[in-house]
Amino acid sequence: MTTKMVKGKGSRKMKLIGWTVLLLIITVLLAAGCGMPMSGPQTPTREERERFSARRESEDGAIVAWSGYTEGYEPGAEAEFDITLKNETDQVWRGRYCLQLMDRQLPMVIATLEQRDFKLEPGMGFSDTITVRFPEGVDDGTSYGLSLPVRKPGGPMVDLVSIQIGETDEVRRATTQQDMDASLEACPPVDEEDGGVEHLVGLAKADLVQRLDINLDEIDLQGVEPTEFPDASLGVPEPGKMYAQVITPGYVIELAVEDAVYEYHGAGDRVVLVPDEGETFKGSITIKGVQVTAGEWIIVHGRSTLPDGTCLGTELWADGEPQTWWPGDTCVPVQNGAWQLSVRLGQDGAPAELDATAQYMVRAYQQGGPNIVSVFPFDLAGPPTPKP
Repeated sequence: MTTKMVKGKGSRKMKLIGWTVLLLIITVLLAAGCGMPMSGPQTPTREERERFSARRESEDGAIVAWSGYTEGYEPGAEAEFDITLKNETDQVWRGRYCLQLMDRQLPMVIATLEQRDFKLEPGMGFSDTITVRFPEGVDDGTSYGLSLPVRKPGGPMVDLVSIQIGETDEVRRATTQQDMDASLEACPPVDEEDGGVEHLVGLAKADLVQRLDINLDEIDLQGVEPTEFPDASLGVPEPGKMYAQVITPGYVIELAVEDAVYEYHGAGDRVVLVPDEGETFKGSITIKGVQVTAGEWIIVHGRSTLPDGTCLGTELWADGEPQTWWPGDTCVPVQNGAWQLSVRLGQDGAPAELDATAQYMVRAYQQGGPNIVSVFPFDLAGPPTPKP
């Protein structure tokens, strides 16, 4: 007798149930895997970047607020910043704001990223989200300064933060008054109709009165011509100086005394006499003090009658020997008759502390200029005293 094996419906049903259970198990495992953290580096999201937000209010009621990120920027890439201005004063606010990129060490604007004029009635305000592009030539992996100067009738306001371009742990040095001055110089005020021109003419006349030792009524105004200067030097660059490379609107002013004509260039609240060919500028340098904080900073500051932007060089001597770690080639610019140099101890070859038994001397001089020198001896036994 022949026996036949026949697959019934029950066998097929059991097989189907087995496949169903297997699929359910796979689905559960996949779902659990999606909830587990993935290994390896993750691309930072916008929310993970460190954000800065600042707000300042002047005594007369002007409010300036701005925000952005302190990191995540790249050379040649675009970036967004939020800027809010409110006029809570009792007068019309006709002004200008600038967004500037400042050098990582020097008090110098290397690029104006944005510049806008505005007019606000009392009690009015606005908010802008501006898109700017960083210069292609900035160093990747470096900390720079981002400055927001705002011009207003009651006086300017300046705020500066440190930002990182590329990946770096570097933080820009502490902000100084020289940073503020350089930022304002590269963001000239808006002329109030003809008042700005009259102010510049008045400055030029006052300067000429002092130079020639004459009376004001001996000066005749020959002409005023609006122009745009190629940089903050106002068309009168001097060797050894640094200037913000931004177009600076201003005026050419011609004053006459008897048969001689004197040409001034002016912008904002500054005028510069155009020297005759072969004329040299003279001035003085004074070291007012040296502050030493062990393990932190050496701060040298002083005054100078040299023109704004003039580069000063410095030297540090200990017991009659020059200190090779001292940044002697660094340009220390003169701004508004003052200058300051800060040197971080324990970095770039500098010792963590100065020798308490040594006699030190700081020497300041005009880089590339005439023999204009100032010296300042000091030690760590007590407060430094200027040389008589």
